Amino acid sequence: FVGSSRPLPVRDQPLAAYLSALGHTIVVRNAREVRAADANGKDLVLISESSESVDVKNKLRDVPVPLITWEGWLFDDLGMTGLTEEQDYGELTSETSIRVTDPTHPLAAGLSGDVRTAIVNNGTSNKFHWGVPNQNAIIVATTLANGSRAHIFAYEQGAMMVGLFAPARRVGFHNATGTNLTLDGWRLFDTAVRWAVNCTPAATPTPTATGTLTMLPATATHTPTPTPTFIPGTTPTPT
Repeated sequence: FVGSSRPLPVRDQPLAAYLSALGHTIVVRNAREVRAADANGKDLVLISESSESVDVKNKLRDVPVPLITWEGWLFDDLGMTGLTEEQDYGELTSETSIRVTDPTHPLAAGLSGDVRTAIVNNGTSNKFHWGVPNQNAIIVATTLANGSRAHIFAYEQGAMMVGLFAPARRVGFHNATGTNLTLDGWRLFDTAVRWAVNCTPAATPTPTATGTLTMLPATATHTPTPTPTFIPGTTPTPT
């Protein structure tokens, strides 16, 4: 888990706690110190928007490990989009919703249409990032105003990205500021993690009448023993 600091900043801590509750072991690196070798033996690399892109650059571009990033200024460094800012990648500083354009793909988490994924967009630590990937990418969700700008997109392992073949699955994600995610935002984050490491959820997580989001364990090798229950605004704890 690559963030701006070690320990992780407040905005990233709910994500790490959530993944820990699912049974994952989290190794934290800050953006300045992270190296490609840190990915050795790992199941997934996460790069947070809290990271400064100038500190990460292309250090993790070639790692043969699935990778998810919601730092849009790394899309070009990772070969997920072209190089031109505000043309190939960029950010929105007031939007709180995305438009799911491919509800049939697992990354859509069973959602469709316009979906609110953040409670607030404060324009600084909770921005919505977008990228314009090439024709080999899977585009699952876009901005509300421009269908060519993808909020959630991915490349399968071996797909031709921009300048290289994807060494493993790559996912561009719009926002994962844990302190501000809605239930649907958490659903999408959870699904992105499971898809990236090629785990199939036993079922799509759904909110209960009490507002609790129960995430069912995966059926693949990453199956945790506990079934964590997430309540927005709190740390998920196994039941």
